[in-house]
Amino acid sequence: MFNLGLEKMLTIFKEKINEKSFNEEDKKILLFFNSLVKNKQYKYLEVGSGEGRFPFLIEKLYTNFKIECLEINQDLAKATISSGLATTIGDISKMPYNDESFDIVHCSHVIEHLGYPEISFALNHLIRVVKINGYVIIRSPLWHKGFYLDIDHIRPYPPETILNFFKNRQQQKTGVGNFEVVNLWYRRGQLKIYNIGLSKVKYYTNGLLALLYSYFKFPFSNKNGYILILKKSR
Repeated sequence: MFNLGLEKMLTIFKEKINEKSFNEEDKKILLFFNSLVKNKQYKYLEVGSGEGRFPFLIEKLYTNFKIECLEINQDLAKATISSGLATTIGDISKMPYNDESFDIVHCSHVIEHLGYPEISFALNHLIRVVKINGYVIIRSPLWHKGFYLDIDHIRPYPPETILNFFKNRQQQKTGVGNFEVVNLWYRRGQLKIYNIGLSKVKYYTNGLLALLYSYFKFPFSNKNGYILILKKSR
């Protein structure tokens, strides 16, 4: 009974930490949105909208955002479709939008699911569909020991890799478009142990680390994700 109670408590702490991690990322982006011109209408595209967690938040907070969603998974897209948000079933590497259609394009935890050359098509589309002086926001994990626990993670793309794609001509493909970096924020999270052979020991150790992190924000991991904000230029 004690073990079951402890395991339930640790599971709750881990879920809260995952939720806090997303909330901390969201806050960075919401602060940026709050800095934008208030009396302007913004066309906003959520790429990889899933079940609509973030676009629903944007819809609630910003009445001057006209939201569209792009999602490859038809089952996940039902949530945004049923809520009335304009939703297209489609692929980030084959975006069906005209050039310079949106003021803001937000792509959260999508590019790590792409290989090459799909990633090059996707990055070009992100820049292509945003207006001049519009913003592209990319959220993605960095490599860490738990990166490949998600079976559909193909590889991490650090922000330096994205910037290099558009700057370095000595590649198979070079990105098309110009932009400036507005902001780059790195995420840290709970320190996790992966290399203990005994699963129970690892479980309880990580549970204790989760408990400490939830109260003290320590011990924390190395950088394990980022938010990159780009502003398109001519």
